[in-house]
Amino acid sequence: MESIQSLKKAGIMAQKLSVDRTVEPYEYLKRCFYQDRITMVNNERLLREFAHLELNSAKNKVDHPPRGSKDVADAVCGAVYAASQSRLVRAVVGYLDNDGELAVVPRKKQRPTGKHRQQGKRRPQRYKIRA
Repeated sequence: MESIQSLKKAGIMAQKLSVDRTVEPYEYLKRCFYQDRITMVNNERLLREFAHLELNSAKNKVDHPPRGSKDVADAVCGAVYAASQSRLVRAVVGYLDNDGELAVVPRKKQRPTGKHRQQGKRRPQRYKIRA
């Protein structure tokens, strides 16, 4: 909690996210891997932790083996899951190119919302007269 307060004080949006209460964050990360939507840094400790993760279906959570660790895996999983849930992140659709520069993919323009939205043409209503 202290680090969250420090980040907020510095003007960085932060909140607590637990990846231990449900398997959803890890399921999302797994789908990202299988769909080639994410590229990981080649870190020995991270890869070892991912390789040794275990699904505990009785408790509905992802856990580490005895005397193992999953701190780095939890951090990566939490960051990916939080980014997928953030409206600020989803508003800018893009990726980092090989030079590390943000390449933004243009999104189709959304219709304006609210009271200033232009009204579309109404279709004429057709009525059948029954005799």
